[in-house]
Amino acid sequence: MPTPGPGEVVVAVRACGINPGEASIRSGAARRPIPSTFPSGEGSDLAGVVTSVGDGVGEFSVGDEVWASLGAVRGHATHVAVRRAS
Repeated sequence: MPTPGPGEVVVAVRACGINPGEASIRSGAARRPIPSTFPSGEGSDLAGVVTSVGDGVGEFSVGDEVWASLGAVRGHATHVAVRRAS
Protein backbone atom coordinates (compact mmCIF):
# COMPACT_ATOMS: atom_id res chain seq x y z
CA MET A 1 0.00 0.00 0.00
CA PRO A 2 1.55 3.33 -1.00
CA THR A 3 1.97 6.11 1.54
CA PRO A 4 1.45 9.68 0.29
CA GLY A 5 4.49 11.90 0.34
CA PRO A 6 4.33 15.67 0.64
CA GLY A 7 2.03 17.04 -2.06
CA GLU A 8 0.55 13.62 -2.85
CA VAL A 9 -2.69 11.75 -2.32
CA VAL A 10 -3.27 8.01 -2.46
CA VAL A 11 -6.10 7.02 -4.80
CA ALA A 12 -8.02 3.75 -4.67
CA VAL A 13 -8.27 3.07 -8.41
CA ARG A 14 -11.80 2.42 -9.67
CA ALA A 15 -11.12 2.76 -13.42
CA CYS A 16 -7.97 2.93 -15.50
CA GLY A 17 -7.52 3.43 -19.21
CA ILE A 18 -5.05 1.96 -21.63
CA ASN A 19 -4.08 4.04 -24.64
CA PRO A 20 -2.95 2.74 -28.05
CA GLY A 21 0.73 3.21 -27.19
CA GLU A 22 0.37 1.16 -24.02
CA ALA A 23 -1.53 -1.51 -25.96
CA SER A 24 1.36 -1.75 -28.42
CA ILE A 25 3.80 -2.18 -25.54
CA ARG A 26 1.64 -4.94 -24.07
CA SER A 27 1.32 -6.77 -27.40
CA GLY A 28 5.05 -6.51 -28.12
CA ALA A 29 4.55 -4.36 -31.24
CA ALA A 30 6.61 -1.53 -29.68
CA ARG A 31 9.41 -3.80 -28.48
CA ARG A 32 12.16 -1.98 -30.40
CA PRO A 33 11.49 1.65 -29.43
CA ILE A 34 10.15 0.79 -25.96
CA PRO A 35 11.65 -2.44 -24.66
CA SER A 36 9.77 -3.84 -21.68
CA THR A 37 10.01 -6.71 -19.30
CA PHE A 38 6.87 -8.10 -17.74
CA PRO A 39 5.23 -7.59 -15.44
CA SER A 40 5.62 -3.89 -16.17
CA GLY A 41 3.60 -0.84 -15.24
CA GLU A 42 0.86 0.33 -17.54
CA GLY A 43 -1.99 2.79 -17.35
CA SER A 44 -1.37 6.51 -17.44
CA ASP A 45 -4.95 7.67 -16.78
CA LEU A 46 -7.10 6.70 -13.82
CA ALA A 47 -10.13 7.62 -11.76
CA GLY A 48 -10.82 6.71 -8.17
CA VAL A 49 -11.33 7.78 -4.58
CA VAL A 50 -8.80 9.50 -2.31
CA THR A 51 -7.90 7.23 0.63
CA SER A 52 -5.12 9.29 2.25
CA VAL A 53 -3.64 12.77 1.93
CA GLY A 54 0.00 13.85 2.30
CA ASP A 55 1.37 17.00 3.93
CA GLY A 56 0.73 20.21 2.05
CA VAL A 57 -2.41 19.03 0.26
CA GLY A 58 -5.38 21.14 1.27
CA GLU A 59 -7.64 20.87 -1.74
CA PHE A 60 -8.37 17.13 -1.45
CA SER A 61 -9.88 15.08 1.37
CA VAL A 62 -10.37 11.38 2.01
CA GLY A 63 -13.44 10.27 0.06
CA ASP A 64 -13.07 12.77 -2.81
CA GLU A 65 -13.61 11.30 -6.27
CA VAL A 66 -10.73 12.26 -8.57
CA TRP A 67 -9.14 11.54 -11.94
CA ALA A 68 -5.45 11.72 -12.77
CA SER A 69 -3.23 11.71 -15.79
CA LEU A 70 0.06 10.32 -14.54
CA GLY A 71 3.52 11.21 -15.78
CA ALA A 72 4.38 7.51 -15.66
CA VAL A 73 2.62 4.30 -16.57
CA ARG A 74 1.67 2.80 -13.24
CA GLY A 75 -2.08 3.32 -12.96
CA HIS A 76 -3.03 -0.35 -13.31
CA ALA A 77 -2.96 -0.97 -9.58
CA THR A 78 -5.41 -1.05 -6.70
CA HIS A 79 -3.91 2.07 -5.08
CA VAL A 80 -1.59 4.73 -6.51
CA ALA A 81 0.20 7.68 -4.94
CA VAL A 82 -0.49 10.72 -7.14
CA ARG A 83 1.15 14.14 -6.99
CA ARG A 84 -1.41 16.91 -6.97
CA ALA A 85 -1.41 19.31 -9.90
CA SER A 86 0.41 22.56 -9.27
